[in-house]
Amino acid sequence: AGEGLGDGQVFVLADARALCVAAVAIRGQGYPERMAHGALQELLGQVHEAVSNEQLSETKAGKLNPTLRASLKEVSRSYSDPAKLDKVTEVHEKVERVKGLMQDNVKKILETHVTLDTLHAQSSSMSSSANQFLKQSSAVKRQLEWRNLRVKLLMGGCALAAGIYLLVTVID
Repeated sequence: AGEGLGDGQVFVLADARALCVAAVAIRGQGYPERMAHGALQELLGQVHEAVSNEQLSETKAGKLNPTLRASLKEVSRSYSDPAKLDKVTEVHEKVERVKGLMQDNVKKILETHVTLDTLHAQSSSMSSSANQFLKQSSAVKRQLEWRNLRVKLLMGGCALAAGIYLLVTVID
């Protein structure tokens, strides 16, 4: 069973007769327990293939012969990346990557939605400003037309008055 040690775990397995005990210490919390037990079972299998039960019972604790040392290195190397051996871990990593992509996409969609709302509010504001500008420009146009008409009428009245004045002075 795995025992937590701060930021790592230790897995221990003994063979049926308890002649050989193997332990694996793993840094970090993400290593699957089933993979650690698989590594221990493979290591114990290689030990029993390489060494007889009689030799195991005579071996001193903590001693490792060169054949078993090579087996230990091979098992350590082959189990160093769980995604290479364990399809569940591989699929889990793919799911995590896809989940990250989906979260990024949702974040971008929400940002786009906020941007669209902002653009919609700005376009509504600009539309109302344009309508107000159109009404004001129409009102100013009418005022200018009236002012031009008054100026023309005033000029016409002045010209008529001057014409009448000249006509009256010439007739007298």
